Amino acid sequence: MSLPAGQQRTLEGIAESLRLTEPRLTVMFGMFTRLAKNEPPPCREQIPVRKRVAWRRLLIISQLAIAFIALVVLTFATSHSTAGCGDGQRPHADAVSVSHQPTCLAPGSAGAGLAGK
Repeated sequence: MSLPAGQQRTLEGIAESLRLTEPRLTVMFGMFTRLAKNEPPPCREQIPVRKRVAWRRLLIISQLAIAFIALVVLTFATSHSTAGCGDGQRPHADAVSVSHQPTCLAPGSAGAGLAGK
């Protein structure tokens, strides 16, 4: 198990102070380490691989779902802003052609005058 450098230094400082103040504790920990070195860790301290993989999958799927929803919303918003006009033009509210369709203005125009005239 790896820890951030600051936490590792703190633990090493605690261990060193215990070695200096409690020499019997150091001997007991050494004996415990020798006796338990071939023993597997207790089951309750092990995280099954399935849970980690399932959590990672859930995280990835939720991020993909959010990205998909954002893409759909952006596509919907941009496709309806130029409804009826091609090439990035916007409809002119005052201009109505003979077929009762709005006339489109070029993107740089300010709306002065009619586009069809």
